[in-house]
Amino acid sequence: MKGRRMMISDSHPTVSIIIVTFNSREDILECLNSLDTLGEVSHEIYVVDNASTDGTPEVLRDYASGKENVKLILNSENYGLAFANNQPMQFCRGKYILILNPDTLVHRGAIRAMVDFMERFSSVGVVGPKTLWEDGSPQSSYQHGWTLFHLFIWRLLPTWLPRFTYDRIISRYRQVRVAWVSGGCLLIRRSLYKDLKGYDTNYFVVIEDVVDLCKRVRQKGFDVVFLPSATITHAGGKSSKTVKGLTAYRIYEGDIYHFFKYGGFLKASLVKFVLMGNSVLRGLVALLLTPLNSQKFADSSRRYFQVAKLLSRTKIRDLGGRLPVKTGLF
Repeated sequence: MKGRRMMISDSHPTVSIIIVTFNSREDILECLNSLDTLGEVSHEIYVVDNASTDGTPEVLRDYASGKENVKLILNSENYGLAFANNQPMQFCRGKYILILNPDTLVHRGAIRAMVDFMERFSSVGVVGPKTLWEDGSPQSSYQHGWTLFHLFIWRLLPTWLPRFTYDRIISRYRQVRVAWVSGGCLLIRRSLYKDLKGYDTNYFVVIEDVVDLCKRVRQKGFDVVFLPSATITHAGGKSSKTVKGLTAYRIYEGDIYHFFKYGGFLKASLVKFVLMGNSVLRGLVALLLTPLNSQKFADSSRRYFQVAKLLSRTKIRDLGGRLPVKTGLF
């Protein structure tokens, strides 16, 4: 099947759905099957795989076989989430683009609700739905900002603590204009997405990619809106379970780049040294815990020390400028 170009009909769908996978074999079929029920909105689907090694490409080939509205881009390397989300942009024909994670299930009527909202309000550039965990509890789906305070509580504290605080205490699940919505599922006008040239590809896989995208949307004069009448389920963080030291570094590198882009050299330097110190501290803690589970904590310690070493060598002013790659659609 490799290299076979799928025929594209002349009629334009309402929504072009972009899903980026990385070792997502256990999730992607459920996600795609949830989209099969979306008879209320005409759509096309682009799945971009970032060099998965768990059999995801084979699963995608089988699924896409004979489906005219499903197109695949199978990368030979992992180019990062932001870059992969941009790859289908030249092919998309929908009035709107839906960015969707592979570990999500779209509830019936969700995309219709988002599209109808965008049709009613031309001032809105991005809409994000209410996100639920697999047990049905609410998952924080938006923020009103992203400052050093936000970064440090999410990077320095145990993940469950800010997650619980935002999910259960801080977030208010009512319709509201926000600074940014979750990158796990968002609807954006295709004309606007193309005008912005999509995501900033200097982000690899980090929350700031969507913070940056929504910031640029607002700079263009459009609103970003959280719409709780549309709902999805998001397992969250499935691909991150396979994260190694280099990818963990790229996450931190994205943090530094973001604050260099919007705060300058001094703010980025602060981020760099705090994250480097945090990596060293976590590495030492893991080293001390090694007798409890030698393999697990030894690997964790090595990973944190590797991240700290890479951060120490990072030159802030050199961040950015990722090279483009060829895009193949079939």
